[in-house]
Amino acid sequence: MAITSLDTHDYVKRLTASGITYRQAEAHTKALTAFMGNELVRRSDLSAFKSEIKSDLSDFRSDLSAFKSEMKSELHTRCGESDKKFCGIETRFAGIQGQLDLLKWMTGFNLAGVLAIMLKLFL
Repeated sequence: MAITSLDTHDYVKRLTASGITYRQAEAHTKALTAFMGNELVRRSDLSAFKSEIKSDLSDFRSDLSAFKSEMKSELHTRCGESDKKFCGIETRFAGIQGQLDLLKWMTGFNLAGVLAIMLKLFL
């Protein structure tokens, strides 16, 4: 946890009471305050970073929402095209099915005719 304030006068007094000269205590206090001033991250930096992240996240959410709606629109468009293609295929298969039914009947009548002729020949 970072120290936010330092009572420099009290610090100098404690150092001189322990036997360090006044000039050395002052130099030590200046060095310590300079070191403490060079924090890696300050609270203000963190709050600025936090607001920047929130802004970026909000932008990302709006971009994602726009992308999602665009993809839904594209999907509906492509599905509509696919439905039209499948309707055309179903129509063609219905026509082919009718032709196959006609061929079955024609084959049946031909087979019946051939059988009738063969029976007449052999009986």
